[in-house]
Amino acid sequence: MNVIKEREKSSLLRGMEALHNRVELLPKDDSYYSSLKSGYEGEKIFDRKIMDAINNEAVYISDLLLNINGKSAQIDAILITASCLYVFEVKNYYGEYKFSGVEFANLNGYVIVSPLDQLNRSLTILTQLLKQWNVQIPVDGKVVCINPSFTLFTEDPPENIILPTQLDTFLKKMNSQSKPMTSSSRILGKRLLTMNQQEVPFQKQLPPYEYVQLRKGVKCPQCNNFNVVLTQRSCRCLTCKKQIAIQLAILYAIDEYKLLYPRKKMTTRDLFYWMGGEVSKYKISNTLETHYKKVGRSKDRHYE
Repeated sequence: MNVIKEREKSSLLRGMEALHNRVELLPKDDSYYSSLKSGYEGEKIFDRKIMDAINNEAVYISDLLLNINGKSAQIDAILITASCLYVFEVKNYYGEYKFSGVEFANLNGYVIVSPLDQLNRSLTILTQLLKQWNVQIPVDGKVVCINPSFTLFTEDPPENIILPTQLDTFLKKMNSQSKPMTSSSRILGKRLLTMNQQEVPFQKQLPPYEYVQLRKGVKCPQCNNFNVVLTQRSCRCLTCKKQIAIQLAILYAIDEYKLLYPRKKMTTRDLFYWMGGEVSKYKISNTLETHYKKVGRSKDRHYE
């Protein structure tokens, strides 16, 4: 299988990660962060499953943002085979839900946004695009419930919802039915990739924050915790036990600073305080010199 676009964390999720543990989030913001994080983790699990299951020729695109005729859709995953184009809406729901044929709700009656509506929006926009291109290929859409702890109660199970216990069987069947790829299928994948849109500015979607409120220091890139031990060469996390080179920890801290303060000039001094004085100015400066472009001299020196 040819993966032409791999999944990455959205800028919004990365921004929320940067704030998490640096400031006490309001319950609604903390819940939003957890939802974003859970969604990304579920999508990564699906990526691994489909890559393990599909050993025949196919084109895989993850996380495609389309905007056609003023309407946009975020498509979690697309798989193109010689005979079909599959669209997947991946959900990492957990717990017990019921589906009435119209609404999805948990057993306490809390109604959630219908994943079927989200899927249908993606299918509509994608179908419009294929029609504009005069591309004729069957399109099949599925909502994939990836979490094994998810249960759906319904009298009439929708055919386009794949439950956790059904996923492996579905993927095996899809793999067995795939045929050798044609050049037109490969071209279609590359053409769709050119339509991928940039994310909308994410800073406006972040909760308000002030520099003085944020906890300063170096975090573990693996689990996002401050519980780390720094040496001259390494950063060891006491929470997840991950050990990485000190430069990677510095780069992670710089990346968070850039996400939260994109308009501020990056200077060794400011980053020294951002990292809580836990890393020497020499190491910060050396990392900036290696990975960023130096602008200006002396007092006006900063990095881009």
